[in-house]
Amino acid sequence: MDILLISEYILMASLAIFAIASIRIATRKTIGMGLVGVSGLSIAVATLLVLIQEVYGIAFCRDIALALVILGPVGTIAFAKVLRGDLMLDALTIVRSIFLILASVLILLSAIGILRFKDDMDKVVYARIHILGVADMGCILALFALYNPLLGAAYLILSPFAAHAIANAFYYGEENHD
Repeated sequence: MDILLISEYILMASLAIFAIASIRIATRKTIGMGLVGVSGLSIAVATLLVLIQEVYGIAFCRDIALALVILGPVGTIAFAKVLRGDLMLDALTIVRSIFLILASVLILLSAIGILRFKDDMDKVVYARIHILGVADMGCILALFALYNPLLGAAYLILSPFAAHAIANAFYYGEENHD
């Protein structure tokens, strides 16, 4: 075995132990300890995903790690401000914030997914339409969280028709010309 591979497996084991310790700290009774645990868990999982991508060649692990590295500290900072008392939040504001963060994750992952497909792939348009549906759901979720239910419902009803129109135009138009 290669010494680099052995050291990568040792790092994997230590990151797994650190993730378990972070989960244990996150389940403590105080919110501060929960923030410490979740922050440690997010960086451990992100590093573990990059390591998995390096060892096993699974390309999407790096993209998920990027999302964790960006969104983990942002969430920790937001909740730390709430803990400090800078932001007075009620339950509805917390739920809206969770929905907006979830919408951000969906939109970010769909942007990464759209860019990762190569243009020379056969029928890549259908895969990109599918990924666009994930972004559509993120945007619909954000519209509902931003108190625009009429606009969100209209987009929820009309977006499948738009995706069908794109697929239909490709199938009967561009695809037959290749």
